[in-house]
Amino acid sequence: TPPGGFFTNTREAQAALPLEIWPNPIAAGNEIYISWSNKRSAESIELISMDGRQLSFGMHSTGDLIRLRPASDIVPGVYVVRIASDDGLYVGKLAIGN
Repeated sequence: TPPGGFFTNTREAQAALPLEIWPNPIAAGNEIYISWSNKRSAESIELISMDGRQLSFGMHSTGDLIRLRPASDIVPGVYVVRIASDDGLYVGKLAIGN
């Protein structure tokens, strides 16, 4: 289910594909690794709070592996990682603790 419990467009409703995110959960300030089945580059990567706010992060990508570091001041909670690609939308959940 997308943030807010509703889809924003038809493409999003039809093409939510899974991401592998690890470690999950993480402590605030730590890195996560993301792999996905698409071997092409991402058009966009978003980290979204459950209330719909886009959050800042640092990122490094090598092939089909993305290393992402949420901002160190991120509040513990559940977040959505969303990657848009030319073949669809990939969505995963990330839990951040203390």
